[in-house]
Amino acid sequence: MDLFNITINNKKFTYIDSITINNKNYVAYMDDDNVYISEYVMENGDITFLDVTDAIYDRVLKELNL
Repeated sequence: MDLFNITINNKKFTYIDSITINNKNYVAYMDDDNVYISEYVMENGDITFLDVTDAIYDRVLKELNL
C-alpha cells in the first residue's frame, strides 16, 4: 500500500493533503496537470469520493494554502 497515491477508476493520483470543514472530509490530490478536491466518505472500510462545488474547491485550496 502506497500512502501517497490515490487510485480512482484505475488512474493514480498523488495525495497532497486533507482537511475537515463543517464536519465533512476533503482530500486534495493531483496528477501531472491538475489539482483535484473531493469530499470523501468512509463507510464499512470503503472510501467514496464525491464531487464538490467550485466554492468548496476554492475554500479547500485556500484553507490548505495551495
